[in-house]
Amino acid sequence: MLAKNFTEHNGILFAARENINTPLGYKSTDNGITWQDLTEINFPSITFYSEPSLLWMGAIDGVWLSTDDGITWESRNNGLNLDPYSSSIIRINGVLVTSLKFGGSDMFRSFDNGLNWEHFSEGLPFINSIEKLISYNSKILAATSEGLFQRNISEVPVELTSFMAALSGNDIILRWATATEQNNKGFEIQRGSGDQTPLVNSWEKIGFVTGHGSTTEPKSYSFTSKSNSPGTYNFRLKQIDFDGSFEYSPVVEVVVDSRLNYKLSQNYPNPFNPTTTISFVISKSTFVSLSIYDALGNKVKTLVNEVRPSGSYSVNFRAPDFSSGVYYYTLQAGSFTATRKMLFMK
Repeated sequence: MLAKNFTEHNGILFAARENINTPLGYKSTDNGITWQDLTEINFPSITFYSEPSLLWMGAIDGVWLSTDDGITWESRNNGLNLDPYSSSIIRINGVLVTSLKFGGSDMFRSFDNGLNWEHFSEGLPFINSIEKLISYNSKILAATSEGLFQRNISEVPVELTSFMAALSGNDIILRWATATEQNNKGFEIQRGSGDQTPLVNSWEKIGFVTGHGSTTEPKSYSFTSKSNSPGTYNFRLKQIDFDGSFEYSPVVEVVVDSRLNYKLSQNYPNPFNPTTTISFVISKSTFVSLSIYDALGNKVKTLVNEVRPSGSYSVNFRAPDFSSGVYYYTLQAGSFTATRKMLFMK
């Protein structure tokens, strides 16, 4: 067997073979003495990337994920180029990055474990092939057919701890908070119609809030979108550094409707890592509790615990220190109670 790439994952060796004549990957449970085909796939594998509970595979038709040590696989290609030839996969500051090989190679990144990908090739010329990515000395290094390229990868400049929306009449009040900030120029507030999914939403800039530059102290912000017509709206923040680089926040959804009723929506994204958004609607002013529970029923986080006026709300939940697994979130508003399940995958 001519191996292209191999890795160890939970005591199992996985080897990739980029060979169209033998379109299989392989695994060994006896330290490489014997090997067996990954019969669940029927395409050449190129690379593997191991994390504690996730095994990623780059293949000639994109990125694949296994959560059961390579027994079953699911495709994670939404947003990638057509015919994605995934040659390398790494994770940097919690963000998944993959390179696509051949035909004008590209790089893409994902903030939600490969459920959705966005273009990440700024600064690269037209390249026939990207063979390998590594993280070194605060940079991404890309080995390509045209030589080595690098890109700075400083820590996420702003640690966003919460982002939520509340309805006051037809005004929508956005509130968010940060734990730390580094070179933060500010936040561009963007709004999109909720008639489309957030992935294909057409976003418009509706305001800008100046940041605090660099600080280690928590900071709070707010912005009001006034006199909104009835309908569903999505909002997100575009946090911009002084050097022009930027990051997007999770999306929050708000419903402007005078005929509000009680509702607890499914969190988005789901599965998530490490951030997701929970939305709910209450029809009258009442005491509201929104809490997170683990699979054993233990309360692990309280997100809301106060009186809220009637309206539509979205709450940002971050779980960087939680263990992977199933969690539940429960909304109690007056006599209304609802619970939904969500999945956290590191």
